[in-house]
Amino acid sequence: RWLDWAASRLGLEVEPVDAAVPDADALLQQAGPALVPWADPQAGMGFLLLLGGRGRSVRLLAPDLRAARCPRDTLRRALCRRHEQPLEAELDALLAQAGVASRRRAAARAALMRDRLADQRITPWWLLRLPAGAPVRAQALHARLPQRLAGLLAVFTVLYGCEIAAWALIGQGVLEGRLDFGWLGAWALLLATMLPLQWLGTVLDAGFALRAGSLVKARLLAGALRMDVDQVRRQGVGMLLGRVIESQALETLAVGGGVALLVAAIELVFAASVLALGAAALPHLALLAGWLALTALACTRLGA
Repeated sequence: RWLDWAASRLGLEVEPVDAAVPDADALLQQAGPALVPWADPQAGMGFLLLLGGRGRSVRLLAPDLRAARCPRDTLRRALCRRHEQPLEAELDALLAQAGVASRRRAAARAALMRDRLADQRITPWWLLRLPAGAPVRAQALHARLPQRLAGLLAVFTVLYGCEIAAWALIGQGVLEGRLDFGWLGAWALLLATMLPLQWLGTVLDAGFALRAGSLVKARLLAGALRMDVDQVRRQGVGMLLGRVIESQALETLAVGGGVALLVAAIELVFAASVLALGAAALPHLALLAGWLALTALACTRLGA
Protein backbone atom coordinates (compact mmCIF):
# COMPACT_ATOMS: atom_id res chain seq x y z
CA ARG A 1 0.00 0.00 0.00
CA TRP A 2 2.84 2.39 0.78
CA LEU A 3 4.48 1.69 -2.58
CA ASP A 4 1.21 2.41 -4.39
CA TRP A 5 0.80 5.65 -2.46
CA ALA A 6 4.39 6.78 -3.05
CA ALA A 7 4.25 5.89 -6.74
CA SER A 8 1.03 7.84 -7.22
CA ARG A 9 2.62 10.90 -5.58
CA LEU A 10 5.57 10.61 -7.99
CA GLY A 11 3.41 10.07 -11.06
CA LEU A 12 4.47 6.43 -11.42
CA GLU A 13 2.87 3.04 -11.12
CA VAL A 14 4.32 -0.08 -9.52
CA GLU A 15 3.71 -3.60 -10.77
CA PRO A 16 4.71 -6.62 -8.65
CA VAL A 17 6.30 -9.44 -10.64
CA ASP A 18 7.82 -12.75 -9.68
CA ALA A 19 9.70 -15.36 -11.64
CA ALA A 20 11.33 -18.72 -11.22
CA VAL A 21 14.84 -18.71 -9.83
CA PRO A 22 16.42 -19.77 -13.17
CA ASP A 23 14.82 -16.72 -14.82
CA ALA A 24 16.48 -14.23 -12.48
CA ASP A 25 19.22 -13.43 -15.00
CA ALA A 26 16.75 -12.48 -17.73
CA LEU A 27 14.70 -10.49 -15.23
CA LEU A 28 17.77 -8.50 -14.18
CA GLN A 29 18.49 -7.63 -17.79
CA GLN A 30 14.95 -6.51 -18.67
CA ALA A 31 13.23 -5.42 -15.46
CA GLY A 32 14.82 -2.02 -14.79
CA PRO A 33 13.84 0.33 -13.38
CA ALA A 34 12.66 -1.84 -10.51
CA LEU A 35 12.80 -2.24 -6.74
CA VAL A 36 14.53 -5.50 -5.77
CA PRO A 37 14.20 -6.78 -2.17
CA TRP A 38 17.60 -7.41 -0.63
CA ALA A 39 18.18 -9.40 2.56
CA ASP A 40 21.41 -8.24 4.19
CA PRO A 41 22.55 -10.48 7.08
CA GLN A 42 23.87 -7.44 8.99
CA ALA A 43 21.56 -4.56 8.01
CA GLY A 44 18.41 -6.63 7.63
CA MET A 45 15.81 -6.21 4.90
CA GLY A 46 16.42 -3.55 2.29
CA PHE A 47 15.97 -2.75 -1.37
CA LEU A 48 18.11 -2.34 -4.46
CA LEU A 49 17.03 0.16 -7.08
CA LEU A 50 17.76 -1.48 -10.41
CA LEU A 51 18.08 1.11 -13.18
CA GLY A 52 18.58 -1.26 -16.08
CA GLY A 53 20.82 -3.85 -17.64
CA ARG A 54 23.07 -3.77 -20.68
CA GLY A 55 25.44 -6.47 -21.79
CA ARG A 56 26.85 -8.41 -18.85
CA SER A 57 26.36 -5.66 -16.27
CA VAL A 58 23.50 -3.86 -14.56
CA ARG A 59 23.20 -0.34 -13.23
CA LEU A 60 22.17 0.26 -9.62
CA LEU A 61 21.43 3.47 -7.76
CA ALA A 62 24.01 3.90 -5.02
CA PRO A 63 23.24 5.57 -1.63
CA ASP A 64 24.90 8.76 -2.92
CA LEU A 65 22.34 8.81 -5.80
CA ARG A 66 24.98 7.93 -8.39
CA ALA A 67 24.61 5.10 -10.91
CA ALA A 68 26.97 2.23 -10.18
CA ARG A 69 27.65 -0.78 -12.39
CA CYS A 70 27.69 -4.34 -11.14
CA PRO A 71 28.32 -7.61 -13.03
CA ARG A 72 24.93 -9.17 -13.71
CA ASP A 73 26.08 -12.67 -12.83
CA THR A 74 27.45 -11.48 -9.46
CA LEU A 75 24.15 -9.84 -8.57
CA ARG A 76 22.19 -12.88 -9.72
CA ARG A 77 24.24 -15.20 -7.51
CA ALA A 78 23.78 -12.87 -4.55
CA LEU A 79 20.01 -12.68 -5.00
CA CYS A 80 19.62 -16.43 -5.52
CA ARG A 81 22.13 -17.42 -2.86
CA ARG A 82 19.56 -18.56 -0.29
CA HIS A 83 17.94 -20.84 -2.87
CA GLU A 84 21.14 -22.28 -4.35
CA GLN A 85 23.36 -22.65 -1.28
CA PRO A 86 21.46 -25.61 0.30
CA LEU A 87 21.84 -27.59 -2.96
CA GLU A 88 25.51 -26.92 -3.73
CA ALA A 89 27.00 -29.65 -1.54
CA GLU A 90 24.47 -32.22 -2.74
CA LEU A 91 25.07 -31.44 -6.41
CA ASP A 92 28.86 -31.42 -6.00
CA ALA A 93 28.74 -34.86 -4.40
CA LEU A 94 26.46 -36.13 -7.16
CA LEU A 95 28.77 -34.86 -9.91
CA ALA A 96 31.83 -36.32 -8.20
CA GLN A 97 30.11 -39.68 -7.85
CA ALA A 98 29.10 -39.58 -11.53
CA GLY A 99 32.70 -38.93 -12.56
CA VAL A 100 32.01 -35.67 -14.46
CA ALA A 101 35.20 -34.02 -15.71
CA SER A 102 36.36 -30.91 -13.85
CA ARG A 103 36.12 -28.67 -16.92
CA ARG A 104 32.47 -29.64 -17.42
CA ARG A 105 31.44 -29.71 -13.78
CA ALA A 106 30.45 -26.02 -13.55
CA ALA A 107 28.13 -26.22 -16.57
CA ALA A 108 26.61 -29.49 -15.35
CA ARG A 109 26.01 -28.10 -11.88
CA ALA A 110 24.34 -24.99 -13.34
CA ALA A 111 22.05 -27.17 -15.46
CA LEU A 112 21.10 -29.35 -12.51
CA MET A 113 20.57 -26.26 -10.36
CA ARG A 114 18.17 -24.77 -12.92
CA ASP A 115 16.23 -28.01 -13.05
CA ARG A 116 15.98 -28.36 -9.26
CA LEU A 117 14.92 -24.73 -8.73
CA ALA A 118 12.47 -24.49 -11.63
CA ASP A 119 9.45 -24.55 -9.30
CA GLN A 120 10.81 -22.07 -6.73
CA ARG A 121 9.93 -18.40 -7.05
CA ILE A 122 12.13 -15.47 -6.17
CA THR A 123 10.82 -12.72 -3.91
CA PRO A 124 8.41 -10.43 -5.79
CA TRP A 125 10.00 -7.40 -7.38
CA TRP A 126 8.27 -4.12 -8.15
CA LEU A 127 8.60 -2.69 -11.64
CA LEU A 128 8.50 1.11 -11.83
CA ARG A 129 6.70 2.39 -14.91
CA LEU A 130 5.08 5.55 -16.18
CA PRO A 131 1.30 5.20 -16.19
CA ALA A 132 -0.41 4.84 -19.55
CA GLY A 133 -2.09 8.21 -19.03
CA ALA A 134 1.20 10.07 -18.55
CA PRO A 135 2.12 12.85 -21.02
CA VAL A 136 3.14 11.57 -24.42
CA ARG A 137 6.44 13.44 -24.30
CA ALA A 138 7.42 11.81 -21.01
CA GLN A 139 6.50 8.37 -22.31
CA ALA A 140 8.48 8.92 -25.53
CA LEU A 141 11.55 10.06 -23.60
CA HIS A 142 11.28 7.11 -21.22
CA ALA A 143 11.08 4.68 -24.16
CA ARG A 144 14.04 6.47 -25.85
CA LEU A 145 12.00 7.03 -28.98
CA PRO A 146 13.85 10.24 -30.02
CA GLN A 147 17.21 8.45 -29.85
CA ARG A 148 15.86 5.49 -31.80
CA LEU A 149 14.35 7.77 -34.43
CA ALA A 150 17.57 9.77 -34.75
CA GLY A 151 19.58 6.57 -35.23
CA LEU A 152 17.09 5.33 -37.81
CA LEU A 153 17.27 8.57 -39.82
CA ALA A 154 21.08 8.62 -39.60
CA VAL A 155 21.31 5.08 -40.99
CA PHE A 156 19.00 5.85 -43.92
CA THR A 157 20.90 9.07 -44.63
CA VAL A 158 24.18 7.20 -44.88
CA LEU A 159 22.49 4.46 -46.92
CA TYR A 160 21.15 6.84 -49.56
CA GLY A 161 24.46 8.70 -49.59
CA CYS A 162 26.28 5.45 -50.38
CA GLU A 163 23.77 4.65 -53.12
CA ILE A 164 24.22 8.02 -54.83
CA ALA A 165 28.00 7.81 -54.46
CA ALA A 166 28.00 4.34 -56.06
CA TRP A 167 26.05 5.56 -59.09
CA ALA A 168 28.26 8.66 -59.28
CA LEU A 169 31.38 6.48 -59.49
CA ILE A 170 29.92 4.35 -62.26
CA GLY A 171 28.60 7.35 -64.16
CA GLN A 172 31.83 9.27 -63.90
CA GLY A 173 33.89 6.31 -65.04
CA VAL A 174 31.64 5.61 -68.02
CA LEU A 175 31.40 9.22 -69.17
CA GLU A 176 35.15 9.82 -68.86
CA GLY A 177 36.00 6.53 -70.60
CA ARG A 178 38.28 5.17 -67.88
CA LEU A 179 36.32 2.49 -66.06
CA ASP A 180 39.22 0.57 -64.53
CA PHE A 181 39.31 -1.97 -61.71
CA GLY A 182 39.86 0.73 -59.09
CA TRP A 183 36.52 2.38 -59.87
CA LEU A 184 34.80 -1.00 -59.97
CA GLY A 185 36.35 -1.93 -56.63
CA ALA A 186 35.11 1.30 -55.04
CA TRP A 187 31.65 0.71 -56.51
CA ALA A 188 31.58 -2.87 -55.17
CA LEU A 189 32.75 -1.64 -51.75
CA LEU A 190 29.90 0.88 -51.59
CA LEU A 191 27.39 -1.79 -52.57
CA ALA A 192 28.77 -4.11 -49.89
CA THR A 193 28.45 -1.29 -47.34
CA MET A 194 24.80 -0.79 -48.26
CA LEU A 195 23.83 -4.34 -47.31
CA PRO A 196 24.49 -4.10 -43.54
CA LEU A 197 23.11 -0.55 -43.54
CA GLN A 198 19.87 -1.81 -45.09
CA TRP A 199 19.66 -4.59 -42.51
CA LEU A 200 20.39 -2.18 -39.66
CA GLY A 201 17.76 0.26 -40.93
CA THR A 202 15.16 -2.53 -41.07
CA VAL A 203 15.98 -3.61 -37.50
CA LEU A 204 15.82 -0.06 -36.16
CA ASP A 205 12.57 0.58 -38.02
CA ALA A 206 10.99 -2.55 -36.56
CA GLY A 207 12.20 -1.71 -33.04
CA PHE A 208 10.91 1.85 -33.25
CA ALA A 209 7.55 0.69 -34.59
CA LEU A 210 7.27 -1.91 -31.81
CA ARG A 211 8.03 0.57 -29.02
CA ALA A 212 5.82 3.33 -30.44
CA GLY A 213 3.00 0.89 -31.18
CA SER A 214 3.07 -0.46 -27.63
CA LEU A 215 2.78 3.09 -26.26
CA VAL A 216 -0.18 3.85 -28.52
CA LYS A 217 -1.95 0.60 -27.58
CA ALA A 218 -1.36 1.13 -23.87
CA ARG A 219 -2.75 4.66 -24.08
CA LEU A 220 -5.82 3.50 -25.99
CA LEU A 221 -6.37 0.66 -23.52
CA ALA A 222 -6.12 3.05 -20.58
CA GLY A 223 -8.72 5.30 -22.20
CA ALA A 224 -11.01 2.35 -22.91
CA LEU A 225 -10.86 1.21 -19.29
CA ARG A 226 -11.94 4.66 -18.14
CA MET A 227 -15.08 4.70 -20.26
CA ASP A 228 -18.42 4.87 -18.52
CA VAL A 229 -20.07 1.44 -18.30
CA ASP A 230 -23.56 2.73 -19.12
CA GLN A 231 -22.22 4.55 -22.16
CA VAL A 232 -20.53 1.39 -23.39
CA ARG A 233 -23.78 -0.53 -23.05
CA ARG A 234 -25.70 2.06 -25.10
CA GLN A 235 -23.17 2.12 -27.94
CA GLY A 236 -23.45 -1.53 -28.90
CA VAL A 237 -21.04 -4.00 -30.45
CA GLY A 238 -20.87 -2.39 -33.89
CA MET A 239 -19.69 1.00 -32.68
CA LEU A 240 -17.11 -0.55 -30.36
CA LEU A 241 -15.79 -2.74 -33.17
CA GLY A 242 -15.54 0.34 -35.36
CA ARG A 243 -13.45 2.07 -32.72
CA VAL A 244 -11.12 -0.91 -32.55
CA ILE A 245 -10.64 -0.82 -36.33
CA GLU A 246 -10.06 2.94 -36.23
CA SER A 247 -7.50 2.54 -33.46
CA GLN A 248 -5.61 0.00 -35.56
CA ALA A 249 -5.63 2.40 -38.51
CA LEU A 250 -4.45 5.20 -36.21
CA GLU A 251 -1.53 3.10 -34.99
CA THR A 252 -0.53 2.16 -38.54
CA LEU A 253 -0.61 5.76 -39.74
CA ALA A 254 1.04 7.24 -36.66
CA VAL A 255 3.89 4.74 -36.47
CA GLY A 256 4.51 3.36 -39.94
CA GLY A 257 3.34 6.42 -41.85
CA GLY A 258 5.34 8.84 -39.73
CA VAL A 259 8.60 6.96 -40.22
CA ALA A 260 7.92 6.53 -43.95
CA LEU A 261 7.29 10.29 -44.24
CA LEU A 262 10.61 11.14 -42.60
CA VAL A 263 12.49 8.66 -44.80
CA ALA A 264 10.75 10.11 -47.85
CA ALA A 265 11.91 13.57 -46.77
CA ILE A 266 15.51 12.30 -46.74
CA GLU A 267 15.05 10.85 -50.22
CA LEU A 268 13.59 14.17 -51.39
CA VAL A 269 16.59 16.11 -50.10
CA PHE A 270 19.00 13.79 -51.92
CA ALA A 271 16.89 13.94 -55.10
CA ALA A 272 16.87 17.74 -55.02
CA SER A 273 20.65 17.78 -54.45
CA VAL A 274 21.23 15.50 -57.45
CA LEU A 275 18.96 17.60 -59.66
CA ALA A 276 20.72 20.78 -58.53
CA LEU A 277 24.03 19.36 -59.79
CA GLY A 278 22.55 18.38 -63.17
CA ALA A 279 22.77 20.08 -66.56
CA ALA A 280 19.38 21.83 -66.19
CA ALA A 281 19.20 22.48 -62.48
CA LEU A 282 16.52 25.19 -62.36
CA PRO A 283 14.01 23.53 -64.75
CA HIS A 284 14.38 20.17 -63.03
CA LEU A 285 13.97 21.70 -59.57
CA ALA A 286 10.92 23.60 -60.81
CA LEU A 287 9.41 20.37 -62.14
CA LEU A 288 10.11 18.68 -58.80
CA ALA A 289 8.43 21.52 -56.90
CA GLY A 290 5.44 21.41 -59.26
CA TRP A 291 5.10 17.66 -58.81
CA LEU A 292 5.22 18.04 -55.03
CA ALA A 293 2.54 20.72 -55.21
CA LEU A 294 0.30 18.46 -57.31
CA THR A 295 0.87 15.60 -54.86
CA ALA A 296 -0.01 17.81 -51.89
CA LEU A 297 -3.15 19.01 -53.70
CA ALA A 298 -4.22 15.42 -54.45
CA CYS A 299 -3.64 14.40 -50.83
CA THR A 300 -5.68 17.37 -49.62
CA ARG A 301 -8.60 16.53 -51.92
CA LEU A 302 -8.41 12.86 -50.93
CA GLY A 303 -8.46 13.76 -47.23
CA ALA A 304 -11.43 16.09 -47.75
